[in-house]
Amino acid sequence: MKITFLLLNPTSFLSVLITIITLISSIASQPAYTYPFCSDPQNITENASYTSNLSALLSSLSSKASLNSFYTDSSNGIYSLYLCRGDVSSNTCQTCINNATREIQRRCASNETAIIWYDECMLRYSNKNFHGVYQTYPRLFMWNNENTTSPDEQNFGALSLIYTLIEYVPYTDMMFGTNQSASHDGSQKRYALTQCSRDINSSDCSSCLGILRDDVTQCCQAKRGWRIFAPSCSIRYEESQFYQLSSTPVPVPSPQVPEPVPGGNGGKNTTMIVIATVVSSLAVAVALLLFWYFSCWKGARRTDPEKSRELDWPKRANIISGTARGLQYLHEDSRLKIVHRDMKASNILLDDQMHPKISDFGTARIFGGNQLEANTNKAWQLWNEGTGKELIDRNIIDSCPVSEALRWIHIALLCVQDDPARRPTMSLVVLMLGSNAVNLPQPSAGPKSLVKFTSILSRQSSASLSGSSFLASDHSTASVLLGS
Repeated sequence: MKITFLLLNPTSFLSVLITIITLISSIASQPAYTYPFCSDPQNITENASYTSNLSALLSSLSSKASLNSFYTDSSNGIYSLYLCRGDVSSNTCQTCINNATREIQRRCASNETAIIWYDECMLRYSNKNFHGVYQTYPRLFMWNNENTTSPDEQNFGALSLIYTLIEYVPYTDMMFGTNQSASHDGSQKRYALTQCSRDINSSDCSSCLGILRDDVTQCCQAKRGWRIFAPSCSIRYEESQFYQLSSTPVPVPSPQVPEPVPGGNGGKNTTMIVIATVVSSLAVAVALLLFWYFSCWKGARRTDPEKSRELDWPKRANIISGTARGLQYLHEDSRLKIVHRDMKASNILLDDQMHPKISDFGTARIFGGNQLEANTNKAWQLWNEGTGKELIDRNIIDSCPVSEALRWIHIALLCVQDDPARRPTMSLVVLMLGSNAVNLPQPSAGPKSLVKFTSILSRQSSASLSGSSFLASDHSTASVLLGS
């Protein structure tokens, strides 16, 4: 084989090197193209003036991108909007919008409505005024074809990040936020991002992100990465950092529980309500565990067996899920967030239809530390020994769906893990109670428990897709394979 070397003088070599570096830099600065959506063929217009007006409007819109990361404009009955990702620089935003403007006109100039997504920005227009109206159609789904090696933990970790962002992002000025965490052994990092278009209000932003969050269980569970785009919001999850380091992560609130009043009567005649941003979901775990342990497991020995049987499984399930929804409201949905003490069965009142009503909030009195610790450890001990079934009231064991009851105990144990960062949010608790779509990960050791947890539940199977798909409306779907 003959090898020939091309020798260049220093000046020529430097010139070639500069050209190559410039070319690489230019390619690297190009926005990552995602996908356009043009309106249905019947909405195509042959009106030359519409095309001309659209071109002028988009050109004007593009000129604003160097100064604004979000902008809306309208002219001659055409409405437009662009949104750059909250972490990108003004130069990246400008480049992305310039490319989006050219590409959307090339592909959809004759369409009355169109939207195009890039990793760094989104651009849309329509002959109908959509400003201030949140929309979730069309939706674009994209995911990594590779599955994670720990699907249950990955699904739980990803959804926990997204839930936390949904609670926070709608109420920020930018309606943008990032969040990150790591697997329990620190070997796998997780990164998430959510964003809303700033023409909608906080409530609509929360609703929009909630719809996309629910889509995750249908399209993307166990995937190493995924993203879902809608006109008014977007969410993304990856196992490598994809956003800029300058991006401000979601703040982690530090719940402050008031200490018992020293001396005196311990504040028996005073109910204290503390306003906070969010509280730990430990309370719901204690509520669930105590309901199972005292009302169910011990109930057969200290109550009338006949009356105990009247409180059958459907009624008990309704009480537990209703209590969880009530706590979700207190923790996340109420305008004023209430930091309360430990919930217990005596704080749950039942109306004539057996619907639960939370009373007292546990703010006036709390359990003694030793009692709470012992109760929680008893549940862990039975679970670790593979005898979690003993936590179920023997009066209903024959009619109770044991797998569902054990799943709920599993959820409660997730809520009392030593590491608060690994406990699910109240929204995620409610989702897990009401659906089997979320696979439950293996909890870490509970308080003062050194025994390795062994799950006795069968792993739920979930449908998996590959590539990406495009949801144009709530009645039809079209799949498009974009590769890994």
